[in-house]
Amino acid sequence: LREILYIEIYGREAVLHTAKQSYTFHRSLSEIEQELPEEFLRCHRSYLVNMRHIARAEAGDFLLKDGRQVPIGTGMGPNVRQRFFDWAFQQAWEVK
Repeated sequence: LREILYIEIYGREAVLHTAKQSYTFHRSLSEIEQELPEEFLRCHRSYLVNMRHIARAEAGDFLLKDGRQVPIGTGMGPNVRQRFFDWAFQQAWEVK
């Protein structure tokens, strides 16, 4: 799970992206979202992003550590960014 950068829906297929490869399969984003841990954030109607790979939140998207961009849906911005900041804050204060 840690290797997954983000998942997008393209047509009727889900595309799971890692740093090395992409995988395509037939599932709805809602089904996938229910099976993933809390570090995966629905940031757009067609995207789930792994918050562990976000470098920063920008106005209209998340910039990942490898330079890829994942869009933030129109109207979802403030809530999605706040969820990311809350998660990042919690991670920073957790004792490993």
